[in-house]
Amino acid sequence: MAEYDDLIKRAEQLGVPVHSVVYKPSLQITDYELHRRIREEERHRREHQLWIVAVISAVIAVPAAIAGACKDIWAS
Repeated sequence: MAEYDDLIKRAEQLGVPVHSVVYKPSLQITDYELHRRIREEERHRREHQLWIVAVISAVIAVPAAIAGACKDIWAS
């Protein structure tokens, strides 16, 4: 039961609902469903962070490409 309690704590940290939200709101979800929701939320957060890194990389790459093109033009 300690594992389930740890899962509940992790779910609450992530903001994942630990009760059924559709059928019976007072009914706790199964261990499998809790694992699935936690994995899905962690994946979502990871993908969101990677998306931010990709946008920052693109923003940095544009001025670098422009500077490279200008260098070639001025060198001619």
